[in-house]
Amino acid sequence: MGRFIGLCLAGIVGFAATGEAVDFESVRSDDPATRALVARGHERSATFRALVDRIERFHGIVYVQRRVKLSRGMDAALLQTTTAPLFRVALRAGLAGDYAIAILAHELQHVVEALEGKSGGDADLASGDGMFETLEARAVAARVRDELRAARI
Repeated sequence: MGRFIGLCLAGIVGFAATGEAVDFESVRSDDPATRALVARGHERSATFRALVDRIERFHGIVYVQRRVKLSRGMDAALLQTTTAPLFRVALRAGLAGDYAIAILAHELQHVVEALEGKSGGDADLASGDGMFETLEARAVAARVRDELRAARI
């Protein structure tokens, strides 16, 4: 029995390592390249994996969509939805690799903050143009970048 489970786990890890899209219950996309990006982030960064796992525990659903252009030159944005725990993240088309994973982690941190009811507190920084930012989301992006850099070595 233990050998069977080990073989199954090896098959799952091997499938993820091939670069094929791995589907998650909580973080979804219609785009195979975006699903593969999420899978690489989940595999290579403990912080990214923890964000996805936290969203999963809250039974949140995050749809990640690629957009050719976002307002104000942004790379990504958490878009307003009318039904929580349903969230939409727009990720600028053309972003790839570790940078795209770190940017997506930043937005997933905002999702976690919303699910935990932490948005709107002292940690929010208003930019003056109707956009909000949190120090933790910035820190998460930096931490994920560091973890991805270390994973390459």
